[in-house]
Amino acid sequence: MIFCRHVEEAIAIAKQSDSGAGGRPQAPFKPLDPGCEMGPEDLAKHLPEPVMIREALSQIGGVTMETSRRADAQTKGLEERIALLEAERDCRELLARYGFYADHGLSDEWVDLYTEDAVMDFWYFEDDEYFDDEMQPRDVDLRTLSLPLKNGRFVGRKELFDCINAPRHLRIIDRAQHQMDGHASIFRLMDDETAVIVSNSLVVARSEGHHAPVVQYQNYCLNRWTFRRVDGRWLIAENLRRPMGSGGASELLAGI
Repeated sequence: MIFCRHVEEAIAIAKQSDSGAGGRPQAPFKPLDPGCEMGPEDLAKHLPEPVMIREALSQIGGVTMETSRRADAQTKGLEERIALLEAERDCRELLARYGFYADHGLSDEWVDLYTEDAVMDFWYFEDDEYFDDEMQPRDVDLRTLSLPLKNGRFVGRKELFDCINAPRHLRIIDRAQHQMDGHASIFRLMDDETAVIVSNSLVVARSEGHHAPVVQYQNYCLNRWTFRRVDGRWLIAENLRRPMGSGGASELLAGI
């Protein structure tokens, strides 16, 4: 069936033509009742020249196809934007879970956030010689100390498991807070399977040496996180981390 809306369009197009076949002026046409439907056999009663029906419907078909193409383009655009938002949501949730799992010593869950071949590469200031197990300074004036900058690199889930279970981390479990994405950050979806976040991170811990809560900085760094989608699930593929003031932060902003 041809809906009345299309017939009215055909009539309007026919009226706009200079004349019918052979240059003859067009005959009057009958108006259509709103909401009616018409079959092809009734269409000729409303358009004086049958040839105009074909012409009008041809033009209508072109308009319909163009409208359909625009709708398809809009739908594709919406799908791409939704995919971008979902990817960002999933990657940021990984960083939230990273912090929660590290805070509470959930090693298996923490390691499961990474790809099998994931890399964690970070610089850190070695403080074991300058603090005791309760994170109390061994020196009266810590400002006179120069903490050495070291590099830690862990590849694969086994090494990452060793990292999260190292004494340096175990000593602050249940009294630390890892904020991996709590500050201003940049998200980029590089392609359908790869995403990047550049963010600041902050780790603080409550000292057990005081009855009242005393919070101490553990580290404050700039991070570049690379995520990869594996079997439909976003995972951490790489974490490059540099302490603020270490001089290595600028490389993490490359290409962002």
